Amino acid sequence: MLVTRNLCEGRDSISISLIDTLVNSEKRKNLLLLLKDGPKDMETLLTSLNTKRTALLPQIKIMEEKQLLIKDDDICELTIIGNMLAEKIEPVLNILDFFDEQNDYWGTHNLDVIPPHLLKRISEIGTYTMFETPLSEMFEINKAFEEGFRRSTYVAIFATVLYPTTLELIKEKEIDVEYITTPEVIEKIRTKQYEQFSELIESDHIKFFQYNKEINFPAFALIDDGFFLIMPRKDRNFENIVLMANSPGALAWGRELFEYYQNDSTLINSLEHPDNS
Repeated sequence: MLVTRNLCEGRDSISISLIDTLVNSEKRKNLLLLLKDGPKDMETLLTSLNTKRTALLPQIKIMEEKQLLIKDDDICELTIIGNMLAEKIEPVLNILDFFDEQNDYWGTHNLDVIPPHLLKRISEIGTYTMFETPLSEMFEINKAFEEGFRRSTYVAIFATVLYPTTLELIKEKEIDVEYITTPEVIEKIRTKQYEQFSELIESDHIKFFQYNKEINFPAFALIDDGFFLIMPRKDRNFENIVLMANSPGALAWGRELFEYYQNDSTLINSLEHPDNS
């Protein structure tokens, strides 16, 4: 496996067979990660792993034979090799688990829109759900996002499209909003919704930004208790599958993604009236 081979490069390389010992067994993998925090007695291990002694003992024996752990009476702890391996493999296992949940989706979508430093940490999003907006609602704000928007005190949005009701929703809720979009969307707003948009950018709690680089990222957004992500397909076909996550890790990761794009954006303080252009 390529992932395990990459783990084994460097001065403190570890045998591929040791890594395969863990990757090929969910019980052994979970046991290693559980013992990473220190020695545990059998009862703690059985409870944490939700298994029986007769099922766990053979896995412990295999790991003992590979010099990954030591069992002394009823206490198990990792060896130095086991600790080294746990430190190296945990981030990779997290990434494997993250992508494996929806492997076909991630394999058909363009991950290049995510900056490298965040792509390496994408597993911090944690558990997520995915749902597709019906075609009949394609040009409407996602209902789960709209509900979250209405109960939030802060919202951050990056979008290369502008849904017809977006400005109305922002105006209706007097909360802190940061909105990044493209020059094309800004021009469309300027020519078709000038009065409404001018009123919004004069508000103290609403900030619009124009992204100054080429982008192929449909949308992502943050609310108080959720992160929403729409990824672009590699074949450039349109779809409206939304990833939604609610963990603290997802919110922190999403905030970093927003700040990454915000750094290459310009705050809009005013707009020229369309009659003057």
